[in-house]
Amino acid sequence: MVQNDLATQRIQQLEQALVSRIAIEQAKGMLAERFGIEVDEAFEHLRCHARSNNQKLADVAAGVVNRTVDVDPSRRRSVGRPSFGVVPHGAGVDVRHTGSS
Repeated sequence: MVQNDLATQRIQQLEQALVSRIAIEQAKGMLAERFGIEVDEAFEHLRCHARSNNQKLADVAAGVVNRTVDVDPSRRRSVGRPSFGVVPHGAGVDVRHTGSS
């Protein structure tokens, strides 16, 4: 019985990992297309945004795909690292992260 529960739990974890990976790939593609950057650079912007805002990468990616998170690589900090705003889609508000990471 315990082994069956562990197997079920493992299957659920793998399914969630696949869903997360799909969202990350979609978000990378969307950012690359939108900003004319390489997908590796898009991934770096997603990752930095997640770290800077203490969020999971998969959650940021899902937000980009759902257009509820604005990751704009054109916003740069003075030290050359990306600065990102989280903006509800269509809100027209520019919120910039100014803290250090």
